[in-house]
Amino acid sequence: MPRRRDTIPPGPWIDLDGVVLRLRKSCNAAGGQKAWAAKHEISAAYVNDVLNSRRLPGEKITRALGLEGALLWRTPAH
Repeated sequence: MPRRRDTIPPGPWIDLDGVVLRLRKSCNAAGGQKAWAAKHEISAAYVNDVLNSRRLPGEKITRALGLEGALLWRTPAH
């Protein structure tokens, strides 16, 4: 029998800018990037890299934000 995976109920889609905005607001509410990173056991340098568009947010950050990552595919413009 396949293992059942718990998932977050689906909600509205947000793009990368929306994820970064949510991270920025969460960091501000926590008292700063270092405080937010420590609370979620994530490297503060990694959080800063995501906020400054040097890296993409991974599973640790998206889960801490209450999000579930998904890959999207589309037909390229011709």
